[in-house]
Amino acid sequence: MDLIKEEIKELVTQMNYIYENKYSNATLNDEINYYLFLCEKEDAIQTKYEKSVEEVLYSKYYWFSKFKNTYEMENGEDAGICQIQYKILEEIDQRLENGVDWEEIKAIENMVI
Repeated sequence: MDLIKEEIKELVTQMNYIYENKYSNATLNDEINYYLFLCEKEDAIQTKYEKSVEEVLYSKYYWFSKFKNTYEMENGEDAGICQIQYKILEEIDQRLENGVDWEEIKAIENMVI
């Protein structure tokens, strides 16, 4: 499955997403904004760029996992952030007919680490 990774910056710009500076670390800002962009613009991404719901959902998981790992490297583990990651998995499980593809999750985890 293709994840929305390389083209994410271009999509953010094309769709006029309002980028927020939540952290002093630029990488953290990029990663959380990419996740929030996918959440906010999910329907438009699927329609305008012909991305499947699976691509968007697993891309949300990808970007949030990257954010979580970067955040934890700087600040240590945060239970609230871990909880959000689990909620993304619950969303995938509820919205996709076949539930979570654990092989895909494992592949994403391996790319993130």
